[in-house]
Amino acid sequence: MVFKPSYIQKLNIDTLDCEYKNKHKALRKISLPKTKFWKEYRKRQLIEQKQLYKLSRIAYQSYIDTKFLKQFKSKDSCAIKHSTALILGGDILLNNWYNLRLEMASRNCCPEKVMSDYNRQLLSDDKFQYAKIDVLTFGWWNCANNSIEYTSNYFDYETIEKEINTLFLNTKTINCDEP
Repeated sequence: MVFKPSYIQKLNIDTLDCEYKNKHKALRKISLPKTKFWKEYRKRQLIEQKQLYKLSRIAYQSYIDTKFLKQFKSKDSCAIKHSTALILGGDILLNNWYNLRLEMASRNCCPEKVMSDYNRQLLSDDKFQYAKIDVLTFGWWNCANNSIEYTSNYFDYETIEKEINTLFLNTKTINCDEP
C-alpha cells in the first residue's frame, strides 16, 4: 500500500505479477494430506490469493490512473463512493477525503493527530495526491477488501488446529505465564 506520494514511483506491476505467479505455483504444488479438509483448504487459499492479487493489481494501477478502479466490479456502496470520488477528482475528491479523515479520527486513539496531518497535507501543493492516496488506501481498499473470500471465513480456528494436530503422532500443550 502507498502512504506517501514518493511511494507511488516504487510500485512495480511486473514485480507484483511475478510474485503472484510464483506464490500461486508454490501453493498449488505444496504437499498436503489428501483429505477433504486439506483439499478444501488449499482451494480456499488459492481463491483468496487470486482475489487479493486482482485487487492489489487494480490498486497499483489506480495510484497512477484512477480510471483503473472501473475494473473493480462491485455493488458495495462504500467502494463505489470512494472510487467515484477518486475518478472524478477535484472538490469531490477533497470532500470525500475530509469525510474519510473525520471517520478515521473518530476511531483513532489520537484524533487530533489524524486531523492535524490532514490539515498539513491539505495546505500542501500535493493536496490532491495526498487525497488520492488516503482515499484509495484507507477508503476504497478497506471497502473493496470486504469482497475477498478469506479462507478464515470458511474455517474456524478450532477446526484448523484440530486438522493440524492430526498431522502429528502426539502433541503437548504448554501454557506460558504472561507478565
